[in-house]
Amino acid sequence: LTKERFDQAKLAAELAIQPVVNQFRLQGWSKVIGCSGTMKSIASAIASSGLSNDGINNAGIRKLLEMAISTGHVDNLKIPGLSADRTPVFAGGLSIVLALFELFEIDMMSVSDIALREGVLYDLVGRSSTVDDTRDITVAAMTKRWAVDQEHSEQVSKTAMDLYQQVASSWDIVDGLFEDIIDWSAKLHEVGLSVSHDGYNKHGGYIVENADMAGFAQRDQVLLAALIVGHRRKFPISLFESLPSNLVTPAKRMAVILRLSVLLHRGRNGLSSDNLSAKAEGPQFKIQFSEGWLKNNPLTEADLKQEQLWLKNIGLKLTFK
Repeated sequence: LTKERFDQAKLAAELAIQPVVNQFRLQGWSKVIGCSGTMKSIASAIASSGLSNDGINNAGIRKLLEMAISTGHVDNLKIPGLSADRTPVFAGGLSIVLALFELFEIDMMSVSDIALREGVLYDLVGRSSTVDDTRDITVAAMTKRWAVDQEHSEQVSKTAMDLYQQVASSWDIVDGLFEDIIDWSAKLHEVGLSVSHDGYNKHGGYIVENADMAGFAQRDQVLLAALIVGHRRKFPISLFESLPSNLVTPAKRMAVILRLSVLLHRGRNGLSSDNLSAKAEGPQFKIQFSEGWLKNNPLTEADLKQEQLWLKNIGLKLTFK
């Protein structure tokens, strides 16, 4: 633990924090609150050292820095109020806090006992069936902001949900998140039309992946964007292969459901669930239409024949009758 190494660590933290400094400065604030283990351990050390009883202040973290450097090595780090399990990571955490205080010109930071664990529980409560899901509100707001044809997107969503319910079990994609992702992707699949009709699926994927979508975990947002990119034309295999390994196969299967739902509504005509049934198992997806439906919708039949070729590239056999 030397001054030079603390300076290097603080610089690394500043490089990571700098890109968002102006964004937060423009918002402004009246109070700064720190949470989680690092903040609580630093506040405890400051209080135990008699430097402040109100949280973390500039003088306190500077004094802790001097105390850490004076010990010379993390194995010798003995600071009042610092627990043994926090000692190995204390210096790194202190470096980040020093960077935060300097870049944001913070004088005092109060510390909250509530942290990530409680946030996760609160988030889960917010996603229960008895409370409005923040993510549903976010998706609804995006469809309005980007002038999505909501009647059409609702029709696509209904068909996607019908197909999902029929094949989810046999295709091993029974999961509340997967069901929601298919619903949201159907409602947002045309969000890129506001940018350009040409390649609108790619524009839509970019918007969804990079937008500030309240309530969405980054992983879920990336998954949602992948489905939107992959809902038409050539199947973007490399995009799906780049997802976390446990999501690759489910994501491809969800994308197939979305692709077929969009295709079946390409003429923006209503499609009753009475006219459609589906089965899926392994590398096969079978669609059964009611008697005469395909004959009355020759363009959809032509689209399905093209879709057979697209899906053949990912090892999936699509059949319909």
